[in-house]
Amino acid sequence: MSLGKGGIDLLCGTRNYYGAEQEELLKYLPFLYSRLEAEYDLILTDTSFGNNRLSQQLWIEADILAVTLNQNISVIRNTLKEYQFPLEKTIFILNNYHGSSAYNLRTLEKHFKNFKGRLYAIPHLTAFMDAVSDRDLINFYLKNMSLRRPGEREAFFQRVFKLTEVLLKEQDKGGKRYVT
Repeated sequence: MSLGKGGIDLLCGTRNYYGAEQEELLKYLPFLYSRLEAEYDLILTDTSFGNNRLSQQLWIEADILAVTLNQNISVIRNTLKEYQFPLEKTIFILNNYHGSSAYNLRTLEKHFKNFKGRLYAIPHLTAFMDAVSDRDLINFYLKNMSLRRPGEREAFFQRVFKLTEVLLKEQDKGGKRYVT
């Protein structure tokens, strides 16, 4: 599905649980990525959290692993305890971030050494959540990206642009350009 001019496409279609077909997917994954790599500058893959072989293989293949979390301290602790992320290529993203929380970026980086220099946040923005619910993200971005007045939308887009820069820098490092 084309998401507009500029070669941005979305290939839909995985689910959180894989049964017997997981082995089949693992077999075709290298071929799929090699074909995509020939066509795109950067490949973003969304995979489920989990200790399944497909997710683990995608984590290995990725040049950068972006782990999304919320600010619930119990969820953060359990996630870091349960999963062994390859830290040299992992960034952590707090989604729906509230800077006034006791568990803000600074506090979390102090509390969890793995986060130091690897923690990013996307602030809560109701208009963004509504656009996700309405499946209208393209129009949301087109309408709002050129905002010049201060406010929550400007803060939201500043953080999104910063995170985008981090992801695009991987393209310059000579990797395979896979982000999972």
